[in-house]
Amino acid sequence: MKRAVSLGSGEIVLNSIDADGTKAGFDLVITRRISESVGVPVVARLGHGSASRIAAGVLSSIGLNDWIGDDAAAYTDIAVKFAAMPAHLTALRSELPARVAASAAGNPSVYTRSVEDAYRGFWKRYCESSESESASPQR
Repeated sequence: MKRAVSLGSGEIVLNSIDADGTKAGFDLVITRRISESVGVPVVARLGHGSASRIAAGVLSSIGLNDWIGDDAAAYTDIAVKFAAMPAHLTALRSELPARVAASAAGNPSVYTRSVEDAYRGFWKRYCESSESESASPQR
C-alpha cells in the first residue's frame, strides 16, 4: 500500500475477498491498519448487511451523515470529495475519538438516555392517541 501511495495514489479502496458477496461487511481490522499506515483516504464501501447498517448508524450518531452513500456513485463521490480535503481529514481524525465517546454509538449512558427518550415519546404518542379515540363520540 505504501508503494501505491508513493506512486501517487490518492485513494485506496479495499475489498475483503473472504467477505466479498456475502453481505457480511468488510474486514475492519485490515481497513484500520492500512488507514493508520498511509496518508491517503482508505474507503470501505458499505453494503446491505448488518455491518453496513451499523457503520451508517455510527456515522449518523457522530454527525457524519455526509459520509454515508446510498449507492456506488454516491460512494465514489464521497471518496473523491474528501480525498481532496487532506487538512479536513487530519482535523477529523483528531476529533473522532471524542465525537464517538460523546455519542450514543460510543457512550452507553448517552445510548441509554436516547433509548429511554424514544420509549417515552412512543408512550406519550400512544397515550395521546388513545385519549383522542376515547373522547370521540360513539356512533
